[in-house]
Amino acid sequence: MTNFKLVFYCLFCFLLALSAKAGNMPKDTSVISNYKKLVYQDKLNRAKSAKLNFVPILSTITPLPPRRKTPCEMFNEFNNLVHTGLLDEYHGKEQLRYLIPLIETYYYAKGGINYAQEGWVFPVQNYNKNAIGGHGSGFKSGGYNYFTRQVAHPAHDIFMNDNDQDEIDDRTLQPVNVLSISGGIVVAAEPFGTAAAPEKAVFICGYTTLPPNAYFTMHTTAICVLV
Repeated sequence: MTNFKLVFYCLFCFLLALSAKAGNMPKDTSVISNYKKLVYQDKLNRAKSAKLNFVPILSTITPLPPRRKTPCEMFNEFNNLVHTGLLDEYHGKEQLRYLIPLIETYYYAKGGINYAQEGWVFPVQNYNKNAIGGHGSGFKSGGYNYFTRQVAHPAHDIFMNDNDQDEIDDRTLQPVNVLSISGGIVVAAEPFGTAAAPEKAVFICGYTTLPPNAYFTMHTTAICVLV
């Protein structure tokens, strides 16, 4: 009996010591740690993948190439530079020599044809040369320079029947149309009137392939053509 108690006591002590030792040992957390690492890495990979594959919607739209300006639009800008004094005469003449052939090619490509002088019309509809102020004496081209806009008057003033100045023909009771004197193409349009009446100072420049090549109309109420 004594031996049995001794053996039991020794076994109890052994188990107690083993239990105490196991309690003091650190827990094996390698499995849990590795799992957390895998989860974290997976989230990180997903985030990187999403970032790398993200493409803004706008960047997927291929922008259209800018529309190429027509020779007439180019001349219109050129004329504005000349009128505002931002282009000197030397460089202006160089650009003019470049633009004129382009305009002529563009005109013919759009179906334009040459009109002989016999086919020209008076530029104010239903009027004739008798409407020219001073019977043409007001045309003074001496000293005029397109590039410097030196004082001169290389133009005719044409007057309509409008005694009450309401912009209506007193005979027809209708507005008067300003016409192109020949076949041509509009190369410039520029409002440059006074601040009091800017809408009544429309400037239009037409180009024809036959001399005198360019003609101007000014001080119209509205225009029905585009550059």
